[in-house]
Amino acid sequence: MLIKNLPAALGLLSAAGLLLMGCAVAGPSGAVTTEDGEVDSSVRAVRLDGTGNLRVSTGDRASLTVTAHESTLEELTSDVHDGVLVLGVRPGMRLRDLGDITYELVLPEVEGITVRGTGDVVAELSPTDSLAVGVEGTGDVQAQGVDVDNLLVDIEGTGSVRLSGAARAQSVQIDGTGSYEGRELTSQDAVVTLSGTGSADVEVSSELTATVDGAGSVTYGGGASVTSRTDGLGAVRER
Repeated sequence: MLIKNLPAALGLLSAAGLLLMGCAVAGPSGAVTTEDGEVDSSVRAVRLDGTGNLRVSTGDRASLTVTAHESTLEELTSDVHDGVLVLGVRPGMRLRDLGDITYELVLPEVEGITVRGTGDVVAELSPTDSLAVGVEGTGDVQAQGVDVDNLLVDIEGTGSVRLSGAARAQSVQIDGTGSYEGRELTSQDAVVTLSGTGSADVEVSSELTATVDGAGSVTYGGGASVTSRTDGLGAVRER
């Protein structure tokens, strides 16, 4: 009986092997291609959903350039909601099947940068009234040339934000294990709130208010007057 069933069993194994081989080679197809497009003049912020590498800069004319495999370009989406350009992927796509995606975005003014997922953003900015930077997930944002009155940084998850420049006032909130590197961003006043095991490093010259709930840490420099509260194993310390 076992010998009679052997061919059928081998057939099942062969089918399973073919299926596994198909899964192993799944991924993007077609040549790597670059597509150029115009961006609505009302856009002042960008949100990167899913995955990809986004480079942001400022210029007179708004534009977007996308580089990826041909099959991947067909699965990418871009929409504008309330002045925010949302770059994403069609529902149901597995991010690992997309391969490398590179966006290059130029805006006259940048007031917001958000990453939702595993994407990375590198930005070269110019002066504006305010800037909001957010990370939800494991993404990363690095920005140079920050020059604003008000800065808002919000990190949820394990992501990181690194900024350089100047802000009159900054507000930093971290929920999770994320990190904020702001020692190269000078500010007069700052409010830092941590929940979890995250970390923040800030440069403040006037007043710093720091709250740590958990095992997170706030490190500061700049000679500010400090008001702090810690609940748990958290710490607020001067560099």
